[in-house]
Amino acid sequence: MNLNPRGVAVMFKAEHMCMSLRGVRAHGATTITHRFTGVFAEDQVEQDRFFAMIARR
Repeated sequence: MNLNPRGVAVMFKAEHMCMSLRGVRAHGATTITHRFTGVFAEDQVEQDRFFAMIARR
C-alpha cells in the first residue's frame, strides 16, 4: 500500500522530565519542535493551515 502524500507536517511537544523530577523541579518545562516536508515545507499557507488546526484542539 502506497500513500504517496504531498507532504507531511509533524509537531511534537514533550516535557523535560529531568527538569520536572530532579534538580530545579521546574514543572511544565516543555519543548516543542516541528518538521515539514513536501508541500508543507514549500507553502507558507499550508503551514499556517496546519498551525490553525492545532490551535483549535
